[in-house]
Amino acid sequence: LAQASRGSNRSPRLCATHLGKHSSLDAVVIAAMHASQEGTRAADAATMKASSHVEGRGLVAQWPTPQPLEGVKSKKRPIFEIKDAELSCTNGSRLKKASGLQLCLGSRVAAIGEAGFAAVALLLGETSPCSGHLYRHESLRVVRLGPQDLAACCSVGNSYMDAIELVLQKRPQVVVLDEALAQGDREWAETFRAILLSEALVSFGGALVVAVADETHALASVCIESWVGSGGCLQQEPYMEVIENALEAGAGAEGLMSEALAITYCHLSYWVDIAKAKGQKVTLFSSVGPDGQRYLRGFLCHHLIESQAELHIRFVFVPKQYRGSGMGARVVRWAISTAKRMPQSECRLITLKAADESLVPWYEKLGFIEMASRQTDDEDEEVWMELKSNSIIPDDEE
Repeated sequence: LAQASRGSNRSPRLCATHLGKHSSLDAVVIAAMHASQEGTRAADAATMKASSHVEGRGLVAQWPTPQPLEGVKSKKRPIFEIKDAELSCTNGSRLKKASGLQLCLGSRVAAIGEAGFAAVALLLGETSPCSGHLYRHESLRVVRLGPQDLAACCSVGNSYMDAIELVLQKRPQVVVLDEALAQGDREWAETFRAILLSEALVSFGGALVVAVADETHALASVCIESWVGSGGCLQQEPYMEVIENALEAGAGAEGLMSEALAITYCHLSYWVDIAKAKGQKVTLFSSVGPDGQRYLRGFLCHHLIESQAELHIRFVFVPKQYRGSGMGARVVRWAISTAKRMPQSECRLITLKAADESLVPWYEKLGFIEMASRQTDDEDEEVWMELKSNSIIPDDEE
């Protein structure tokens, strides 16, 4: 069961079955995740195809050196900054506060979701803040690499990589790499993955902003920080790392797992034992604190029902110090779009059981549909919910 805790004075199963009526919905949520081994194999196969496809079309070996900026002698000097600003998102919502966002020539930032996209729009000069302070170096050149932006540069017979080589001749100081997941462009998806793995991106001498719908495992080796929305605010914070199969030997999750098992107000060891016994997965989310150490931010237990091409969620936990911070919503959005990266034949449906009726409207906002309710042994009603996974990976991809 993928449910949340009301208190610590109950049995492990009951602790994981109820959500306190006055708890924040963002505190502990049900998320959708694909099984890591299957997902990793699919991603690896897609990446190999992408690399082969792009190599044949002329992958840019090295991006041009950025044009020098007057007065900027250090890679740590800000070239773009947002302070105490109010922004409008593309979906019509408004961010009450955006502060502490900054780019320098050495920045590697993931702009996540609608809030992150709003900051990217400011960076590109497409919008202005409703209020507050915005600094943008007067000579700053920003180029966005995405299917819509590159389409105009793609003549008949040319690929996205041809267009990228042409656009980069402007010698920008900032490159925005747009995943553009919502557009469902499979050729661009291949190009995007190949760029993420390229040496050209790693060695680029300017700032890099990767615009994505959610945190992805592939970005952990690229981005150091993220622009992410939380509770109507937009902030810059360390990028969240995802260890997709924390129970696997060599996953590097020993310290985080020890932190999880040491938590006294929820018995996570119960779910770890269940996962081990039934061959299910435990995924850990973490970020780096001010002291340079990794700290646990989320815990998921989940499994793939292969015969039904269904991802079923057992349990999600968020530590108290991160509850109410929007962490739950970030995990759900990350999980949904991660499922989209699996072929439809492997994942066509995401399912979960909501243990509390008050959670249903929150899940519905994320796209889940209430299917049925049933009474459990402890007289609480569970609500079965489903979400169709709209894959961007074709089933016939070889």
